[in-house]
Amino acid sequence: MPRVFWKRQSDDSYLNNPQTAPIGKNVLTLTNIENSENYTCIAVSKLGNIETSTTVEAKEILPPPRSFHVIETGDCNVRLKWDSVRAITEEDPVQSYVIRYRPK
Repeated sequence: MPRVFWKRQSDDSYLNNPQTAPIGKNVLTLTNIENSENYTCIAVSKLGNIETSTTVEAKEILPPPRSFHVIETGDCNVRLKWDSVRAITEEDPVQSYVIRYRPK
Protein backbone atom coordinates (compact mmCIF):
# COMPACT_ATOMS: atom_id res chain seq x y z
CA MET A 1 0.00 0.00 0.00
CA PRO A 2 1.28 3.50 -0.79
CA ARG A 3 1.84 6.41 1.55
CA VAL A 4 -0.47 9.22 0.47
CA PHE A 5 0.21 12.89 1.11
CA TRP A 6 -0.76 16.34 -0.20
CA LYS A 7 1.29 19.27 -1.46
CA ARG A 8 0.19 22.87 -2.07
CA GLN A 9 1.54 23.95 -5.46
CA SER A 10 1.74 27.71 -4.85
CA ASP A 11 4.61 27.40 -2.37
CA ASP A 12 5.55 23.75 -3.01
CA SER A 13 4.93 22.92 0.66
CA TYR A 14 3.76 19.56 1.97
CA LEU A 15 0.54 19.68 3.98
CA ASN A 16 1.59 16.60 5.94
CA ASN A 17 4.89 14.84 6.45
CA PRO A 18 5.49 12.31 3.64
CA GLN A 19 7.41 10.05 6.07
CA THR A 20 4.48 9.78 8.49
CA ALA A 21 1.61 10.18 6.01
CA PRO A 22 -1.24 7.67 6.23
CA ILE A 23 -1.00 4.47 4.24
CA GLY A 24 -3.65 3.85 1.59
CA LYS A 25 -5.84 6.94 1.96
CA ASN A 26 -5.45 10.59 2.95
CA VAL A 27 -8.31 13.08 2.73
CA LEU A 28 -7.48 16.75 2.12
CA THR A 29 -9.45 18.94 4.54
CA LEU A 30 -9.24 22.70 4.09
CA THR A 31 -10.79 25.48 6.18
CA ASN A 32 -10.93 29.27 5.86
CA ILE A 33 -10.06 29.22 2.17
CA GLU A 34 -9.58 32.73 0.77
CA ASN A 35 -7.70 32.07 -2.48
CA SER A 36 -8.04 29.51 -5.24
CA GLU A 37 -5.13 27.06 -5.12
CA ASN A 38 -3.83 23.94 -6.83
CA TYR A 39 -3.11 20.89 -4.69
CA THR A 40 -1.30 17.69 -5.62
CA CYS A 41 -2.05 14.27 -4.13
CA ILE A 42 1.03 12.04 -4.17
CA ALA A 43 1.11 8.29 -3.54
CA VAL A 44 4.49 6.63 -2.99
CA SER A 45 5.20 2.91 -2.64
CA LYS A 46 7.97 0.46 -3.44
CA LEU A 47 6.26 -0.04 -6.82
CA GLY A 48 6.67 3.64 -7.73
CA ASN A 49 5.07 7.06 -7.43
CA ILE A 50 1.91 8.55 -8.88
CA GLU A 51 0.41 12.00 -8.48
CA THR A 52 -2.62 13.96 -9.57
CA SER A 53 -3.54 17.61 -9.12
CA THR A 54 -6.78 19.40 -8.42
CA THR A 55 -7.87 23.02 -8.13
CA VAL A 56 -9.80 24.29 -5.12
CA GLU A 57 -11.74 27.41 -6.09
CA ALA A 58 -12.48 30.08 -3.50
CA LYS A 59 -15.70 31.87 -4.37
CA GLU A 60 -17.21 35.03 -3.01
CA ILE A 61 -19.84 34.59 -0.31
CA LEU A 62 -23.23 35.42 -1.74
CA PRO A 63 -25.39 38.03 0.01
CA PRO A 64 -28.07 36.99 2.51
CA PRO A 65 -31.76 37.12 1.56
CA ARG A 66 -33.50 40.52 1.64
CA SER A 67 -36.75 41.54 3.35
CA PHE A 68 -36.75 38.49 5.59
CA HIS A 69 -39.96 38.25 7.66
CA VAL A 70 -42.28 35.81 9.43
CA ILE A 71 -45.55 35.09 7.61
CA GLU A 72 -47.18 32.71 10.05
CA THR A 73 -46.37 30.87 13.28
CA GLY A 74 -47.76 27.71 14.84
CA ASP A 75 -47.10 25.66 17.97
CA CYS A 76 -44.10 23.93 16.42
CA ASN A 77 -43.58 25.60 13.06
CA VAL A 78 -42.98 28.94 11.41
CA ARG A 79 -43.45 30.10 7.83
CA LEU A 80 -40.88 32.53 6.48
CA LYS A 81 -40.66 34.70 3.40
CA TRP A 82 -37.86 36.70 1.81
CA ASP A 83 -36.92 38.31 -1.47
CA SER A 84 -34.36 36.40 -3.44
CA VAL A 85 -31.04 37.95 -4.30
CA ARG A 86 -29.36 37.96 -7.65
CA ALA A 87 -26.34 35.78 -8.04
CA ILE A 88 -22.99 37.46 -8.50
CA THR A 89 -22.57 35.59 -11.76
CA GLU A 90 -24.99 33.48 -13.74
CA GLU A 91 -22.83 30.40 -13.09
CA ASP A 92 -23.25 30.80 -9.32
CA PRO A 93 -26.97 31.13 -8.58
CA VAL A 94 -28.15 30.97 -4.98
CA GLN A 95 -29.39 27.39 -4.64
CA SER A 96 -30.42 27.29 -0.99
CA TYR A 97 -30.18 28.94 2.41
CA VAL A 98 -29.60 27.28 5.76
CA ILE A 99 -31.88 28.55 8.52
CA ARG A 100 -30.99 27.80 12.14
CA TYR A 101 -33.18 28.23 15.18
CA ARG A 102 -31.55 29.50 18.36
CA PRO A 103 -33.77 29.85 21.43
CA LYS A 104 -33.29 33.04 23.43
